[in-house]
Amino acid sequence: MLHFPGWNERMSTSQSSAGERPVCPNCGLVNRIGALICERCSTNLIGLTPGTTALLTSSSQDDSSPKAGTAILGDSAPLPVEQEMQDESAIQAGSDVFDDNMVLRLEVMNSTDELVVDPRHETVIGRRDPATGMAPDIDLTSFSGYKLGVSRKHAVLRVRSKHLEILDLGSSNGTLVNGVHIFPHEPRLLRDGDQLLMGKLIMRVHFQIKEEQ
Repeated sequence: MLHFPGWNERMSTSQSSAGERPVCPNCGLVNRIGALICERCSTNLIGLTPGTTALLTSSSQDDSSPKAGTAILGDSAPLPVEQEMQDESAIQAGSDVFDDNMVLRLEVMNSTDELVVDPRHETVIGRRDPATGMAPDIDLTSFSGYKLGVSRKHAVLRVRSKHLEILDLGSSNGTLVNGVHIFPHEPRLLRDGDQLLMGKLIMRVHFQIKEEQ
């Protein structure tokens, strides 16, 4: 196991106080159990082992220590704090024009099924409420929505002046567009080919011409 001066002592303290609660590698906040993004600074916590991450401070570094902003996961090699959902080269800037003759096709990762919707009116994305049986316009229950951290009313899609926008509705685990966290209730413009992350559920956005009847 790698040893850094003073690091093991701080890690032990962090583990004992955090338990199963993930520690943000960016700001050091001990988050609630199951949190996927930091409640203070919105850093992505997906993939980090609960209670075993910490941020190296400048006082603890020497020539052999990892640089600040690097998280240590157990005995593994240092990993960047902010990990992209995908390679930047794979993100291609598509058109932001959502014309009247278009529909939205959502490609869900790790699924052969796709969702095709016409979001001319505000379209809510989420999962079915098991207590009431009520379902949003785009129901992600069958795509393991509950397990992957999708809220009942997670986000909403709307069309404004031939542009498609998404707004997070204050979801528990947040919404990311191309790896960037969007703030609740603030509209974010979508482009053809964008990638959405809701909780841990990943979808690709496609603008598609309507098929002629």
